[in-house]
Amino acid sequence: YKIGKYPVTVAQYRRFVEEGKGYETARYWTPAGWEQRRKEGWAAPRWWDDPQWTVDNHPVVGVSWYEAVAYCNWLNVIKPRDRGFFRLPDEA
Repeated sequence: YKIGKYPVTVAQYRRFVEEGKGYETARYWTPAGWEQRRKEGWAAPRWWDDPQWTVDNHPVVGVSWYEAVAYCNWLNVIKPRDRGFFRLPDEA
């Protein structure tokens, strides 16, 4: 298996939010995640509008597990499959 060496940056996550329309596209989300996003009114990560937390080369913060899964699912759509697939690590 392979695992990312560095955390996802704000700039990388911004592509999901803006170009990928990640918070508008249900197919990236689990059903429970999409419902939570709808219920909570998520349109971006927590603190997304605070410049202190959105420096492009810093790790993205304020992302729930559901949001992280949606980001991985989006990566699986835009990246070539010959490089494997993206998912969150587990304890196994």
